[in-house]
Amino acid sequence: VERGPVNMVPQSIGYDEAALAEPLGCVVNGFEFAHMEEGKTVLIIGSGPIGCMMINIARILGASNIVVVEKVEQRLTMARSLGADEYLHTNGQFLDNVMALTNNRGYDVVMSATNALEAHDQAIRAVAKGGFVNLFGGVAKGLPDTVSFSSNFVHYRQFSIGGSFSQTKEHHKKALDYLAAGEINTKKLITHRFKLDDIQRAFDVVQSLEGLKVIVNP
Repeated sequence: VERGPVNMVPQSIGYDEAALAEPLGCVVNGFEFAHMEEGKTVLIIGSGPIGCMMINIARILGASNIVVVEKVEQRLTMARSLGADEYLHTNGQFLDNVMALTNNRGYDVVMSATNALEAHDQAIRAVAKGGFVNLFGGVAKGLPDTVSFSSNFVHYRQFSIGGSFSQTKEHHKKALDYLAAGEINTKKLITHRFKLDDIQRAFDVVQSLEGLKVIVNP
């Protein structure tokens, strides 16, 4: 509070919805970092809570086509209601399938919302000429986190690659504005609510991938 990165929560949303503003702000930052613009094609790798928020934000920002890749069937099923154009179930190898959907052109914006190095590697090779790859998903400390790619591939495709982390006060404010305007599908994103006495059950739901966002209320 003393340093200033605080935003007022709009009166039109409740605490449950306001709690989504932090991760949503990170997604807003991620797309801004990736130079997302209206008409661009988007590939989202991973359909957990962040991946599902990415679907929502990509649509708001005017994506012309949104493709989602996920290896957990249960999560893919939950993500289907968020309105992407294509959903692909994968056993880990998805590059050929996602490229075929573009006649091997690739995607203008590739968001890898997973911590799997295999996914990061394929994300890089799925980008279109002049596109942007955001390795959004961080790898846990202590685990191998090195990805490699052909320098010629980067050279001839003339694309950018980076990774975004966290958000600014401005990104958080945009997230709150989206929530207040009803543009975020919170009813689909918040799949479970528990009282504080049932917090262990809440952790179990998260760990088992049964839900997306799980709210605990005192």
